Amino acid sequence: VGVEIWSATNINQLQREAFQAERYSRLHPLEPKKSCWIKECFGDYDGVSVISTDSISQYHLLIDKYVGGEFVVLGTDGFGRSDTREKLRRFFEIDAESIAVGALS
Repeated sequence: VGVEIWSATNINQLQREAFQAERYSRLHPLEPKKSCWIKECFGDYDGVSVISTDSISQYHLLIDKYVGGEFVVLGTDGFGRSDTREKLRRFFEIDAESIAVGALS
């Protein structure tokens, strides 16, 4: 199984940059379309991209339309029920094993 691992610390910034590129292209139709970092890296990708986060999954769907292929978000939707971060990640299925399953599904 081929895999690439990326780290994104600011999903909001990625979405904001993509939105600004879309807006610029819409307002300047005669100029070449602007691109954004997330689309340049993942836009033509036809595999599975998995995001695992300690926050809610809906937030990371902001960049879904800029990522090619299947986009899987694993997040902690709900309240923590564990006493350690490791147990929390296991409970919400955002641990290493769950990421591997998400990539293979």
